Amino acid sequence: MLQTNTRNFYPTLASAAKIAEANIVADPDWSYVCESHNDGATWSVAIYDEDGIKVGYIG
Repeated sequence: MLQTNTRNFYPTLASAAKIAEANIVADPDWSYVCESHNDGATWSVAIYDEDGIKVGYIG
């Protein structure tokens, strides 16, 4: 997982979900949530720690 203050944008929910799922398998203690931008035109994957606090994005 690469955590940054910037974020990668993905063109579809399916492509963002694939990245999130791979990170869930690699690091199940954290949460990876797909976030919609521009009414679903682009997507990013946010990272949350075990306390539910957003710590960044996959970038």
